[in-house]
Amino acid sequence: MKRLTCALVLLATVLAGGCGMAIVPNPDYDSWADFKPGSYITFEGTQTDTAIVSAFGQEPTESVSVVDKRVTEELIELTPNQATLKRTEIIFDTDGNPLGEPSVGQRIEKADIFASDNPLTDPGAKVDRDGALHPVEVNGVTIMCTKTDVALSVKIPIVGLLFQEGGIKSTLYTREDIPGGLVKGRLESYGAHGTQVIEGQIVDFKVVKE
Repeated sequence: MKRLTCALVLLATVLAGGCGMAIVPNPDYDSWADFKPGSYITFEGTQTDTAIVSAFGQEPTESVSVVDKRVTEELIELTPNQATLKRTEIIFDTDGNPLGEPSVGQRIEKADIFASDNPLTDPGAKVDRDGALHPVEVNGVTIMCTKTDVALSVKIPIVGLLFQEGGIKSTLYTREDIPGGLVKGRLESYGAHGTQVIEGQIVDFKVVKE
């Protein structure tokens, strides 16, 4: 499999940390390296946050927040050292109406990274590629994809020598001929204070080769 899109990789990177010192090729750079500026993907999905809330002397309770998102990433510059992406994010309410103005920013993927900066290259991650092709329907068209399961457990520092157990679990469906690589995915991050689940798939993409 090739890679994670922006929302998934940023979350995973925060959890994984940056302590691995080996320098390796960045799979998220590689997923854009064969395309020209103007290539883009649009990804629609749902983010569910479940927080464990506890007060002194009371039983812990769950607080759940669910939002729908549409994220478009467009390649605006590619060099041998990095890929620069324009990222546009829109959040919707439960009726499908946009909440506020789109958030627009940039994401930069370096050609080389520390191994621990990406779950796909982290030496502590369990990466399982089954080698089969799996159908994913995108706008009525069936796309055959490679499936990859990734699991990574980490200790998240709190203060001093205190840590919390946490980690990520993801299932990714990818193709190398689609910008960014990711066609469909589910990422769950978990820790002592709750979980976050991001899942969805692409709804549009454009390939520029010339």
